[in-house]
Amino acid sequence: MEATLSLTEHKQTNRRLRIAHIVQHLQPGGIETMVVNMANSMKGTVASRVISLQGQSEELLQNWKRLSSLQTPWMGFAKAKGVTPSLVLQLKNYLQENKIEVVHTHHIGPLLYGGIAARMAGCRVVHTEHDAWHLESFRRRTLQQAILRLVNPTVIADAKYVASAFEKNTRVRVAKIIPNGVDMSQFRSGNKGYARTHLGLRQNVFWVGSAGRLEPVKDHKTLLDALVTAPSDVHLVIAGNGSQAEPLKDYAQRLGISERVVFLGHIEEMKTFYQAIDCFCLPSLKEGYPIATLEAQACSVPCIVTDTGGSTEALCPLTGIAVPVQRPDLLSNAISQLYHHPAKCDPREHVFEHNHFAHTISKYLGVYSQGANE
Repeated sequence: MEATLSLTEHKQTNRRLRIAHIVQHLQPGGIETMVVNMANSMKGTVASRVISLQGQSEELLQNWKRLSSLQTPWMGFAKAKGVTPSLVLQLKNYLQENKIEVVHTHHIGPLLYGGIAARMAGCRVVHTEHDAWHLESFRRRTLQQAILRLVNPTVIADAKYVASAFEKNTRVRVAKIIPNGVDMSQFRSGNKGYARTHLGLRQNVFWVGSAGRLEPVKDHKTLLDALVTAPSDVHLVIAGNGSQAEPLKDYAQRLGISERVVFLGHIEEMKTFYQAIDCFCLPSLKEGYPIATLEAQACSVPCIVTDTGGSTEALCPLTGIAVPVQRPDLLSNAISQLYHHPAKCDPREHVFEHNHFAHTISKYLGVYSQGANE
C-alpha cells in the first residue's frame, strides 16, 4: 500500500521532522518552483529549509523575486565553478547545526554534494529525479551511479518515463513515482480580456503561449518556424529569459513574423500569463515532467507538447496534442487544429484528478515520515 500522509494527519503525530531541500541554483525553473511550493505548503507541518548550492542569497533574491514569498529559512552557498570538495564540509556543518533529519536532493549536483554531506551528518536522504536525459551522457551516468552507491538514497521519480530511464541507466530501483502537482486554488481560469490588458497583449487574436528558459533545449526556434504557416491571426507570446533571447528575436525578424511575436521576458505573474492565452505550447527537445503544462491546463488552457520525456504524461488526453520534436509543420497543424476547433472540455478536470498539489504533498510526507522502501 502506498505511503501517504495528509497535512492534518502529520500534525496529529506531533512530530515535526527537520527537512532540507537542496537544489543547484534557486532561479526561475520547474524544479525550483516545485521546491518553493513544497516548502511553503509544508510550513507548520515539517521544519523545512531550502539550500541553493550556487549563488548568494542577496543575488538570488534580486534575480527571482518569488523567493520573497518563501516562508521557510533559505540560503545560497555561493558554490564556485568546478568541483568544490570544501562545499561538502560546509553543508555537513549546516545540517548538523540545524539538526536536519532528512535531506531532499533535486538533481545530480545536489545529490553529489548534499547526499555525501547528509551521510556524514547522519541524515536520511531522499532524492527526486526530475528528468533522465542527462543520463545519456556516459560521464554523468557513471558519476551518478557512483554517488547512488555511496549515498544510497530513497529515489523518487516524477514520471513513469523518468523512472524507467533512470532504472535502465543506473540499475538502481526507483522507490516511488510521485507526479508533480499544481496548487489548484492559485492556478485557475480568469478574465481573458483583463489578463491581456495587464500584459499589454492585443485582444482580438488567437494567442499561443510558451514559457520557460530561452535555451536551445527548449527549441523555441521550431515554434517560430511553425508560426509562419499558422493562420495569420495566430500570435505567439513567450515568457522567460535565457541565452537565446536576442537570437530568437532576430530569427523572428528574419522570418517576417516579428509583429506577431511578443517576448515578455521573465514574469512573476504566471497565472495571469496562462489566463491570457488560448493554447499553451511546449516545443522542447528534452523534458522531464513539465510543471508549466500542468499550470496551463489548471487554468483551463489546452496544451501542445513535443513527445519527449514525460511530457505526454502531463497532458490531458481529451484536450492535449503531442507532436514529434523539431517538426514545425506538424506543430503548425496542431496550432491550427486548436484555432479552428477549440477544446470542448476543460483540461482543469484532468489536473485536479491527477496532479492536485495536496496529493503530491501527502505522498512526500509519507516518504519523509515512513520511508518508501517498506
